[in-house]
Amino acid sequence: MRTLILCITNFTILISLTKGLLFMKADTKYGINRQEVLTRLATSGITATFAISSNPRIIHAAPLREDLQNYDVMYPRALAGVWETTRTIKIVEGDGQMAEAAWRGLGGGTKGFNSGTEERFMTKFITSPENVSMAVLDREFELKQRLGDKKLEQVSWKASDPNILIYKTSNNPSPIQIRVWTRSMEVNEAGLGFLELYVISQGPFERVARVQRKLRPTSDGGIDGIEVMKTYRLLDGVVGDLPTSTTKSIIRFSPLS
Repeated sequence: MRTLILCITNFTILISLTKGLLFMKADTKYGINRQEVLTRLATSGITATFAISSNPRIIHAAPLREDLQNYDVMYPRALAGVWETTRTIKIVEGDGQMAEAAWRGLGGGTKGFNSGTEERFMTKFITSPENVSMAVLDREFELKQRLGDKKLEQVSWKASDPNILIYKTSNNPSPIQIRVWTRSMEVNEAGLGFLELYVISQGPFERVARVQRKLRPTSDGGIDGIEVMKTYRLLDGVVGDLPTSTTKSIIRFSPLS
């Protein structure tokens, strides 16, 4: 019952936020003044300092089961469009090889994997096919931006079926599949956050990565984010209870000038 109440509360907050966004002045091709929206959000109490707990949800060793609480990660429609993204790795703890394998499997760029590694690429949010008042991340577009056309040979992803992405690179003999197994979202006074559990499959190999991200708008029209990726062992369909690695990054979305 408590979980249900929390879910309803978070959903109500998200809907209220969305309604506020949709009724603002429309003067862009997306029908919303993005700068005005983000500035208003940034000055409305949503910019409170936030942090990701080192263990926001305890994981116990258990068989892998699908648990998608949301169709996809839903963003305010004001974010629809292309943004310049900067990702910087701050800390890598534990098994560095497992962390790098998961990071690259999820579309990590061609640069080295260590503290201080910075990526710059474009990110695109598109109107959700399930809810036109919301936006979702175009995962195919972002993967192409991070890997580059020369390295990426093929990619398959649909916004109508967002939980499976398959791609193949020039330096890998077999395709890689990313499947979202679990997803939850959180919207509160500190911003918007989500948690997803991925299984990254390539041939006979499977890796598990849990990614938690929290975002908040800034007064200059951008969006700041913190991301924590944890990897886990997967043995006979059972996910281990202790993470094998933890990678912490900061993310910055900047509007195109």
